[in-house]
Amino acid sequence: MVSLALSVFLANQCHRAYGQSSPTENSQVIEINNEGVKALNAGNIQLALQKFAQALKVDPNYQLARDNLAIAHNNYGLQLQNNPKAAIKEFHQALYLNPVQSITLLVSILSFFILTGLLIGCTHISP
Repeated sequence: MVSLALSVFLANQCHRAYGQSSPTENSQVIEINNEGVKALNAGNIQLALQKFAQALKVDPNYQLARDNLAIAHNNYGLQLQNNPKAAIKEFHQALYLNPVQSITLLVSILSFFILTGLLIGCTHISP
């Protein structure tokens, strides 16, 4: 849940910094996106992924659904700590969907490697 909160926080920072928005008047897209957010907050990442993808099928330009889909892929990658190849695939999908959130992705990847112990044994090398 900490990673989800961090992802949402960083995503909001990116939106403010870059002024990205894609308002929509389509209430169907908004409703589908909101269902995805509810699923994500309830920990049902698979349903969230489906809902955000569905929203983008209805309106491919709805940036909020694209951002949320990237966050869902990112968080799913974090859950896959026992399967690093699958986790990296999810991180790549998140980056593809929203390169602006690369900071979120970097934090998630580092968290993933720390949680799985893959960074143990790394040392700092001075130039």
